[in-house]
Amino acid sequence: MLLIHSVVRWAVVIFGVVVLARLLMGWLQRRDFTALDGKLTRWFTLVFDIQILIGIVYLVWSGIADGNWSRHRLEHAFLMLVALGVVHLSMRWRKAGDLKRFRNTFVSSAAGLAIVLVGVMLLPGGWARPFPPAFMLP
Repeated sequence: MLLIHSVVRWAVVIFGVVVLARLLMGWLQRRDFTALDGKLTRWFTLVFDIQILIGIVYLVWSGIADGNWSRHRLEHAFLMLVALGVVHLSMRWRKAGDLKRFRNTFVSSAAGLAIVLVGVMLLPGGWARPFPPAFMLP
């Protein structure tokens, strides 16, 4: 489960960077918010939702199995839930004008990713280990 959670985090980061680049370009170029912009934003949110769900299942499962309810794990979980809420704020502006929608969706997505970066850094090893030791080749 930790392996899946560790791999999916990179999908969240990649989707996040792509979405941020697309939103920033649309905002600065003052173009129309297209169906592709909406789909990319929704896919980013969906991948983020899946990552949170995997994380919650892993937290509860491993917490019950080995009693590991350490402070850094609980802080990480709390920050990720906050980040999820911030990323979902983009839905508030789905009917707004294009410029406002680009700007606000960019800000909420960037803030959500920033919270994710901090939340992962709180864990032992943080971003230094790309995958759990079980996945590393000898």
